[in-house]
Amino acid sequence: MALTLRRKRGEAIKIGDNIIITISDTRDSHAQIRVEAPREIPIQRIQGEAGNGNANNTGAASRKRRRH
Repeated sequence: MALTLRRKRGEAIKIGDNIIITISDTRDSHAQIRVEAPREIPIQRIQGEAGNGNANNTGAASRKRRRH
């Protein structure tokens, strides 16, 4: 199952109680996305077409967090 949404710069999507995805910038055909989630939730960046198994794991142990 998939859900496709359109968001503008500055708009966000909330998943569950503790994950927020914000579109922080858009340029040409790219979007910069900010993901706020608890450290214990792994986040994977998938290169190329989604679902082709080519994932770059940037999970809980390796991701850097900036505090604002």
